[in-house]
Parts: sequence; C-alpha cells; structure tokens
Amino acid sequence: AFSLNYGRKASLVDRLYNVKTSDRANEQTLGVGVIDSAGWADFEKTGHVNYADYSRGYKLTSTHVEFARGLTVQRKLVDDNQFGDILDQAAQLGDSAFRFRETCAAGVFNSAFTASGTDAWGFDIAGPDAAALCSASHPRNPDSAGTNDSNTSNITLTAANLATARQNHMALVDDTGDLLNVIPDELIVPPELEDTALQLVRSQLDPVSANNAINPQAGRFQVVVWHYLTSATNWFLADSVLRNQSLIWWDRVPLEFQPNKLDADTMQFQMVAYNRFSRAWRDYRWIYGCGS
Repeated sequence: AFSLNYGRKASLVDRLYNVKTSDRANEQTLGVGVIDSAGWADFEKTGHVNYADYSRGYKLTSTHVEFARGLTVQRKLVDDNQFGDILDQAAQLGDSAFRFRETCAAGVFNSAFTASGTDAWGFDIAGPDAAALCSASHPRNPDSAGTNDSNTSNITLTAANLATARQNHMALVDDTGDLLNVIPDELIVPPELEDTALQLVRSQLDPVSANNAINPQAGRFQVVVWHYLTSATNWFLADSVLRNQSLIWWDRVPLEFQPNKLDADTMQFQMVAYNRFSRAWRDYRWIYGCGS
C-alpha cells in the first residue's frame, strides 16, 4: 500500500531533474567554463593550432540531507486482523512521502527569484554564483566582475510576452560572451496558468487575433504543469538539454520503508520511511523565469 500510493502519480522530479545516485556525504562539481569560437580561423592565417584557454567555473557542493517520517499502529489492530485499516495508514504515509518529495523539488522554482538564505529543507537558495536562479545580476563567470547577465522578466503570460521571453532566453551568452544557442522547448506553469499556456502553444491560429493569423508559438513548447508551484502567476521557459545538464537531484539513500518494527514499551508497530538526498542547479542559463 505504501509503494502503490507513493507511485500512483507521475513524479515531475524524474521528469525535470537529472536524477543521479551518490555514495558520498556530499557531491562536488566544478564548472570549467566554455571554449570560445574566436580561434578557429587562426590556423589558416598562421599555420598553427590555436589552443583554447577557458575561464574557471563555479564550484558547487551538494550536501545530502536526511529525511524521515513514521507512524504507529496499535498491536491490537494486528491481533484483530484489522489489516484494512493498517493498509490505509501505510497508503497515507506513501502519499505523504510523494507529496514531500515533489514539494521539495518544486522549491527550486518557488524560490527562483530569491537570492539568499536556505529553504525549508535546509538547502541553499542561491546558486554557485551567489545569485537567485532567475536573476538580472548573474555574473558571467568568476573572473568577470561587473559583467552581468539576466534570465528574468517581470511579465505576465501572454502571447506577446511569451515571444519576448523566448527571444530573451535565446539571447543568453556563455562564459566568454558567445551566443549560447539556447533553444527553450518547455513552458513550466502552475495549474492556474495551464489553460492559458495550452492556448498559446497548441493553437495553430493566433489565440488573440480575429484575422486568422498564424500562431508562431504553436508546437515550440511542451507545457509542463506542476501542482506544487506555489505562485499562480510565475512561469518559466526551459531548454530541456541544458536543464538536464544543470538541474541535479542526488539520491544518496533512495526512499526506504520499514513496516514491522514493534516497540516493546508501547506495544505498537512502527512504520518508518527514510531517505537522504540533495538537489541543486549548476548553471542558470537553462531557465528563463517570469515573475509578476
């Protein structure tokens, strides 16, 4: 019953995060920057290969956190074969575990415009560059003080604003200032914006025009609706390839369920669920956030 309720809905953790396993207390990654495109033509001119130098990236440390939840079952329920009640309680614990995992994962998006502090689960809100996930002041790399880039706008979800956000997202550059070739292909929204999002990206004709004009956004995005997004107005564009490289979930101990431990003092059976994980984002360029 626990496993059935835990897995009865499709998880967006597995849909949006690059889920990895870990056997350490924490995971560390170091960005190595990018290689610019300026030196390719030098060989024809000089007869020598231009060997690239690249800027150092940001170091990211993801420290795994323990999470556990339990409930107790009176022994007399077992003795009296009240297994229906017991299964119902186990199912409720499984449903709670699912909701907790989704809520924690959605926290990255719910705090996307916040630049400091820790969230309710003990994870740092800011990224390795010390800025909010969606910020107008992302330093381009650790060695480029004063050179900031933006992946956010204060606009509502409309046809015109979707086009604007897409263009802004596609204009993001890499560590060296070269165009990054971002291709946003996901539109991530709360339930309150689902109908608007579907109209904007699935209508073949312009949903705000009476002149049968084509809808240029048709087919460009997959709409991702997440019930655990807490703002009714914030929405996000994402490049799924860059997202998979940057948005990481580390499973140190996947969810475990222990159903039959008897406490000799209280004569109650204890059901305990336990897991240990961390989640983080390594780079901001995969997402463009719009908060209104």
